[in-house]
Amino acid sequence: MDGIDTATAKLAAEMQLADVNAILEGMEQEDTDEHVAFKAMQLSFQDVIQVYESRLAVMNVLGLEHAPRVQFQRLVEQERQARDDHDLARRLSGLPSQQHHSTSPEIIDLTKDGIDSDEEKNAPDSTLGSAEPSSFPYDDLPRPPRGGIVIRTPRARSPVPCVASSSKGKGKRKADSIDLEDRNNDRPTHGPCSACMERFPRFDLLELTCKREGDLAHHAYCRDCLLDLFKSSLTDTTLFPPRCCGMTISISDTARFFPPELISQYEEKEVELRTPNATYCSKRACVIFIKPQYVEADVATCPVCSTQTCATCKNPSHKGLCPEDPTVQQLMQVAKEKKWQRCYNCRTLVELVHGCYHMR
Repeated sequence: MDGIDTATAKLAAEMQLADVNAILEGMEQEDTDEHVAFKAMQLSFQDVIQVYESRLAVMNVLGLEHAPRVQFQRLVEQERQARDDHDLARRLSGLPSQQHHSTSPEIIDLTKDGIDSDEEKNAPDSTLGSAEPSSFPYDDLPRPPRGGIVIRTPRARSPVPCVASSSKGKGKRKADSIDLEDRNNDRPTHGPCSACMERFPRFDLLELTCKREGDLAHHAYCRDCLLDLFKSSLTDTTLFPPRCCGMTISISDTARFFPPELISQYEEKEVELRTPNATYCSKRACVIFIKPQYVEADVATCPVCSTQTCATCKNPSHKGLCPEDPTVQQLMQVAKEKKWQRCYNCRTLVELVHGCYHMR
């Protein structure tokens, strides 16, 4: 059973053992060669299943020991990323960078001497197999002790020199800004995108006010996912306007992520979908939306190709009354009942006052 995982191999062996047990229960004679062969097969499968169970138990123990190490490395990586982002923010704001060799988090080992047995202390790292990392990727930070309890103490704040000023108010505002910056350091500098699940700096995320029940953080979207969503909504009206948890994502909130061309297209699409009985250019090579300000007397003039379109039947503009106009249809029905006729030159209805119905 090479090439499959241990749990699947154990399940396959158990199914084969069940088949062998069913065959043995159906045999009436126990002194035949066939019965002896199936009995030996039964014992063989039982031994194989026991080996798989032992292997699964060992893998479970190794996984429990390896999980804290993986979590520690993830925390170290997040700490380093946050530190680099903080340094970049300080440099952009004109403040000096902190000296990290004196402010890096301290690692305190609370493992008491003599708790670990001699066998565990002298055990080679190769016993962990693939669960033990080949090298610790962050040599500048202390490595966690094996089997010990690791506690991260809060980062010590390095003193930031306050610029002297002749005005007391300016000095107070400077101190307040430094204190506000220190408080903002406690907030994570990165967050996940709710669409692609990648992590991005918070200044490159649009954080919304909605979230699912049980989630700790509100939904947020990165620049690329927002761009794809809004572009798709321009061609698929079922996605317009873009929403999250049933709440509309405002174009004003996303304007800092989009180019001006996309914002203009979105605003035009918004006018188009909000216009009742919208009119489009009847020229097949154009077929653009004609805004209401270009419609006059039920005739829409395309601002691009100047083609005139009937705003009632959506066909090319025609003379006289539109036959698809509901009011015109009612008028024609009355004219039919009253036996009115149309002028042959201007097609205007003529009401019979006196005389016959003959017209020249």
